[in-house]
Amino acid sequence: MANGPRRQPFSAVNSRQDVPAATDASRSQTDLEMTSESFKQVKMEKLTIVENLSNLRGHNRAFQDQLSSFKASLDDAIKQKESLMNELRCLRGELQQVREDHDRQIAKVQALVAEVEKYKEYTGKSCAKLDTLTIKSNALEETCLSQRERIRMLEHQLVAANEKLKMADLSASKTRTEYEEQKRIVCELQDRLANTELQVIEGEKLRKKLHNIILELKGNIRVFCRVRPLLPDDNAGTETTVISYPTSTEALGRGVDLLQSGSKYPFTFDKVFNHEASQQDVFVEISQLVQSALDGNEVYIFAYGQTGSGKTYTMMGRPEDSEQRGLIPRSLEKIFQISQSLQSHGWKYKMQASMLEIYNMTIRDLLCTNQSSTVDMMLTESVIGGKQYTIEHDANGNTHVSDLTIIDVCSIKEVSSLPHQAAQSRCSFYDTDIYMLLLFKLLMN
Repeated sequence: MANGPRRQPFSAVNSRQDVPAATDASRSQTDLEMTSESFKQVKMEKLTIVENLSNLRGHNRAFQDQLSSFKASLDDAIKQKESLMNELRCLRGELQQVREDHDRQIAKVQALVAEVEKYKEYTGKSCAKLDTLTIKSNALEETCLSQRERIRMLEHQLVAANEKLKMADLSASKTRTEYEEQKRIVCELQDRLANTELQVIEGEKLRKKLHNIILELKGNIRVFCRVRPLLPDDNAGTETTVISYPTSTEALGRGVDLLQSGSKYPFTFDKVFNHEASQQDVFVEISQLVQSALDGNEVYIFAYGQTGSGKTYTMMGRPEDSEQRGLIPRSLEKIFQISQSLQSHGWKYKMQASMLEIYNMTIRDLLCTNQSSTVDMMLTESVIGGKQYTIEHDANGNTHVSDLTIIDVCSIKEVSSLPHQAAQSRCSFYDTDIYMLLLFKLLMN
């Protein structure tokens, strides 16, 4: 402490001279520390980088392994793709073959369907032939019933003969003789059957001749009268009787008396049907004419009377009710029944039908389609479509209408539909000058 003040001037001078050097040293120290710190940081960063580099190398190796795996998977996928493409091509080829097989099968099915349709058509014709053969077979069975009984007797005798043959050889010759005799009898019966069929044909010719004689005796032209029941508009509730039927033997069933203003007006016809007569009663009287038509004769049946007198009911009736069917449905049904029964005897019939309507001398074809039922159209309808309906007569005296629609009918159902079709084409009003005709032609072979 005591020496300090004496050195102060010198120290002060040194202090001023050492100030720059200390400053540089401190700066160097500071820079050194900073450099050391920077070196440490660089070293730490180097370690970090080295560690990261090692990690990256590890990741790189992992990625390389994964890439190799992916390449292997890709190669497998490519091979699998090629395999699938080859399989797809095979499947497409198989699909094309299946389609071609399917088309061939469809063609075969269509051919089979066509064959089935032909078979159905052939079966339908075969059924008709079978029905005919069945009818003929039934007739032959009835005719040969006695022969069958005789054959049964022969069979019993043959069994007895066989038993006797076991017992004794001597009875064998006798049994053979009896068998030959029975065989001869069978042959004789067959010959008699053929002769019987010829007699049936001759009997049919005789029946036609006698049938025509009966009709001629009754009259080729016969007029029947049918009285319809009184309607409410006819004063049916009054007690006054306007119609009576004579009870005398001469006029019974053939006469009718009209009472008016106290006077009686008698009328006589070939047959009179009262208001209680049924459709069947009327048909019985004309049923023989149906047989004449089947025998080849021309037959005409028509109804005449004022509006509301019952013409349509008598001729057509109500087809939906079997009891109220008119003369036309009943006659056609009988024609079909008899013609079918005669097929077993070799007769063949072809049936054709036409329906027309006459109004003011104008002919309308009721079976022609696309025509109007109004009065204005009726007046010009006879020349529609270039058709001129005219009544003509041929050299044999047969009458027909030109350009008239003719329909071949083969069953009762087809005939029954014709009146309904014609009714749709008839006039929509009622007039006594309108006449409807059904023309039915039978062609026999």
